[in-house]
Amino acid sequence: MAKSIITRFHVLLLGVIIAITGTAAYKVPVDEGLAMHWDAHGQPDWIWPPEIAFAVVPVIAVVVAMAFGFGALLVPKNRLEMARHVVEPALSAVLALGVCIQFGLLMIANGSDFDIIRILAFAVAAGLLLLGILLREAERHTYAGLRLPWAMPDDGVWRRTHMIAGWAYVVAAIALGTLAWLQPFPSTLIIAFPLALAVPVLLARLASLTARSAS
Repeated sequence: MAKSIITRFHVLLLGVIIAITGTAAYKVPVDEGLAMHWDAHGQPDWIWPPEIAFAVVPVIAVVVAMAFGFGALLVPKNRLEMARHVVEPALSAVLALGVCIQFGLLMIANGSDFDIIRILAFAVAAGLLLLGILLREAERHTYAGLRLPWAMPDDGVWRRTHMIAGWAYVVAAIALGTLAWLQPFPSTLIIAFPLALAVPVLLARLASLTARSAS
């Protein structure tokens, strides 16, 4: 198996992001601001220049893909193969998130009242759902998973930590998606993003401490 983790699917996702960006460069006038969010009265309250709004995602996507690619070259091949089942889907999730955001921006530029924060929240929720599933399958002797000191002592602690964190991320994904559907205020969603990422790990740590004190 080749050492590179950049697959044809990843290249396809990058191509879609670049294609959307090219379409925006051709169709969207640069002198028109891009409404990124609307207030409770239906008035746009976040206005970005389109050349900046459409440049952010492709730059980040290319940088992330290059980081994954060069990182794979630095990792021993046997270690990379053990972590491939997590690393490749993780890169796919990041690039798919970029596609969702870029497509949402294009829709907004063409007159849709899509809320970019909601789009981002739904995409992050999908990524957290995938992360939760993958964490439950992560093996201890790889570079994948929650490689934190308290999660590493033995296989039992590893499995318990990742099972709890995995299910917690699934719940966080459902909660974030529900919040994005029901909540009209961007500040609430912005606060929910870091909580959805951090709370599952904290719950896994708390469960580990509880199990240790009970033993």
